[in-house]
Amino acid sequence: MSDYGRFDDGINEWREEMANSDDWQEQRKANYTPPKMRHEKALEFVERESYQGGAFAKLMAQAEYRYENDEEFDPEHEARLIKRMMVRNGECNKTEAKKMFSGANASWATIRREIILRNPKLAQCIRIRRCPISEFYKGTLIEELDLEKSAAINVEDGGDFAA
Repeated sequence: MSDYGRFDDGINEWREEMANSDDWQEQRKANYTPPKMRHEKALEFVERESYQGGAFAKLMAQAEYRYENDEEFDPEHEARLIKRMMVRNGECNKTEAKKMFSGANASWATIRREIILRNPKLAQCIRIRRCPISEFYKGTLIEELDLEKSAAINVEDGGDFAA
């Protein structure tokens, strides 16, 4: 078992000292986070911040607002706006706002899927694509409705990614 506890990625020791190595392969090994660990960190964020007024609850409210106004919802962008708004309104300072969103940056793919699972109609304004996180959502609504689109470029609609 590695330093990750239950997250065994097959790497026997943590190579933090190699993060600044001249060897790019060693740098990559030092900075690699397995998909299971990223998924678990994001789920922990979702559960921790789901209370009324929490960071995930605010993301959900913003997603519903975007859906009602027929706009696209990008959780990464919205998270930055929410942090700024909380600091500007005096709800918390910059450091506290950043700590509220700790774990979210581990996997925005997980955050997107969790928002959709909590409110399926939001799938119309949130894009999700197949990625290593997809394996954790087999047999769910996301797989049933085939919501994970490919990242193929949709040239007909101005070169945007197909959604």
